[in-house]
Amino acid sequence: MAKKLIAARPIQYMGRTYDRGDTLPAHDPRMTEAWLKHGSAEWEDTEQNQQAAAQGEGTPGAMGPMAAAVLQTLDGLGVKITDDAGEFCGEEELTARIVAAITEEPDDPPKALVAVHLDATMLAKLKTEDLEKLAADLGVDLAEAKTNTERAERIAAVEVLIPEAGDAQ
Repeated sequence: MAKKLIAARPIQYMGRTYDRGDTLPAHDPRMTEAWLKHGSAEWEDTEQNQQAAAQGEGTPGAMGPMAAAVLQTLDGLGVKITDDAGEFCGEEELTARIVAAITEEPDDPPKALVAVHLDATMLAKLKTEDLEKLAADLGVDLAEAKTNTERAERIAAVEVLIPEAGDAQ
């Protein structure tokens, strides 16, 4: 069963921004677990989706599992196989795009992340709309929270990943 990790909200990781619906790299089990735990990502069963699409269309050019895996890998690298008109970009252009994607060095070196909890006392001083926006960004349910103190406590209960203090430059 082929699965891919899909961003449920915008995520910045390893010098790249992944928008909602983009395929996330799942090679780092710690990050994958954190994204899933906080509702920032979800698994999608690509094999089942491909089978349904192939059955629905009945086209002879339906994609096999190997081609789907290649396209998923290219998508994870940010390599597009089509041009602006939606046509295949061509073998030479595709090769150049793949080379550029795998040899490109990130602007900033990766930073070590540490899980922390925000201070509920400090959060309680924020405006209600700011707390609600922060809760939405972190995937925290505030439906039962009636006061800013309750909102702050719910937000503070969630672990947040921040760059390790020693990495600040």
